Amino acid sequence: MKRLKERLEKLNRKPYGAYKSLKGSYSFVDFCVQVEHVQGDPFAAPSLVCVHIPFRKSGFSEDWLNCPHSRVALGDFITRMLASSFSSFPKLEGTGNSGKFLIPVPGQQILPRSSVLFEKEHIQIRFKMGLPADGRSITAAVAQEMFFGNLPGAISSCCFCQDSFKNDLAEHITLYLRQLELRRTMEERGLVAFVPENAILPRDSGASDLPLDKQEAVPFVVPEGMEECLTLEDGTSIKGMGIKKGITLIVGGGFHGKSTLLRALELGIYPHIKGDGREFVCTLEDAVKIRAENGRVVSNVNIEPFIKNLPQGKDTKTFSTPNASGSTSQAASIIEAVNTGSTLLLMDEDTCATNFMVRDEKMRQLIADDDEPITPFLNQVENLYSHMGVSTILVMGGVGDYFACATEVIGLKNFIPVNVTKKAHTIADATDKLTAKPVDVAKGVFHDKRKLAASRSLLGKNKIKAKSNGLIALKAGEVEVNIRYLEQLVCKEQVNTLAQLLKELLITDGELDFKALRRFCLPDNTHQFRMLPEKSCDYAGVRFVDIVSVLNRAPGICFQKVVR
Repeated sequence: MKRLKERLEKLNRKPYGAYKSLKGSYSFVDFCVQVEHVQGDPFAAPSLVCVHIPFRKSGFSEDWLNCPHSRVALGDFITRMLASSFSSFPKLEGTGNSGKFLIPVPGQQILPRSSVLFEKEHIQIRFKMGLPADGRSITAAVAQEMFFGNLPGAISSCCFCQDSFKNDLAEHITLYLRQLELRRTMEERGLVAFVPENAILPRDSGASDLPLDKQEAVPFVVPEGMEECLTLEDGTSIKGMGIKKGITLIVGGGFHGKSTLLRALELGIYPHIKGDGREFVCTLEDAVKIRAENGRVVSNVNIEPFIKNLPQGKDTKTFSTPNASGSTSQAASIIEAVNTGSTLLLMDEDTCATNFMVRDEKMRQLIADDDEPITPFLNQVENLYSHMGVSTILVMGGVGDYFACATEVIGLKNFIPVNVTKKAHTIADATDKLTAKPVDVAKGVFHDKRKLAASRSLLGKNKIKAKSNGLIALKAGEVEVNIRYLEQLVCKEQVNTLAQLLKELLITDGELDFKALRRFCLPDNTHQFRMLPEKSCDYAGVRFVDIVSVLNRAPGICFQKVVR
């Protein structure tokens, strides 16, 4: 601390670049402060600082510190506490980002984050500090206030176990672990999704992930015949609706809650915080939301199970295009998801290509089957399940052709679900059963080893950089990927992770080991971010399927099977 004070005093009123001399480690009373990166300008991205706290001094339970799953919840809790503490600091005078403390603000989901890591016997807390300046001159007095006033107070109150929040922390970790256990129990029961009784699924608005006020929201009611009671190891029993493997339809009139239920299932891949309303909504972790993506990039995908041929004899067994149509993009996304190991597809007819989903009898009479290259999803959805073990949950509001092949049909009216499977099957005529050749994805895109082929020009002329644009796009070198339709990504920190991974894969420019990428997605957040060479507080955990989805949409990149 003394050495840091002396350095700051010597830097007063010097040019801003002199802050570079602060890089290094400084011992405080109960922790160590390491300045890892110093911004070159007061208007540049703030400096990266890391605080190291010994496990033995932190006061946190050894059970929490030694369990990979508990570490995720503990890191999430500390990040939330620090974000709240930093936001309460009074604004300090200065130019640009002077005086700012920044750390990601987690949303409704609990994710592995690089803002709090666990290494050997230390907790690492990563955050950003806007080193203060007047114009472009260093203001040492303000910097001292940040390092010796604001920072120790925040670290002490948020990163060491305190009686004031110990019970809330224990509840946060317990809730997280219970949600993970519920998913395992659900899978053992043969379910692909579970929605607990009295869950609050509606959100505050279309632009918010916060729950609708309980006085306005309709609590979830379990439909008759779909009741499940899942018991956890501690004896806790959770009642709710279980969705079994197979083909499940969610039907009902417009604005009655179909898409709201599907959205909750989409995000059921993540544990949620207390009070979200969807705490025990669980979906298979490998579930993938599929939709039409007009204009998406497709590289080397076998879409023949859905599209037999295209004009000018374009090959559909190794289909590639920089500008896919709604139907070809949806076909590619399904094949990619299956080849990546997904066992559950989620779809909403509102965001699907109509001609890909169904072809009614009148159209078949007008346009002969031989003249239609598209094999509708309706014809293949049963084959996907019976031959590939891939289930589907599908929202339908205007087409009843799927009734005949549905395992279960959930009807929604005013957000109240009813089991209407028998009625739907009665309505369905035997002739609605359509046949098609079994889906063959054995020769699909991905195997354990693929060669990543990318032009060196994609790296750019200067040092390759990775950046993200929220949930819209990411860029590495000259490769820009549109991700606006990867709807299961929930925060920009996940996009930062994906951008950095794409950067590393471009630099590698060789054999792509999918097994290594799978290991990257382990629950221990210390391992998860070790693969990323650039240290940051702005990374969050992603799934294997998310990584592959980005690679699939990266222009100028193709994958070639490694022949042994």
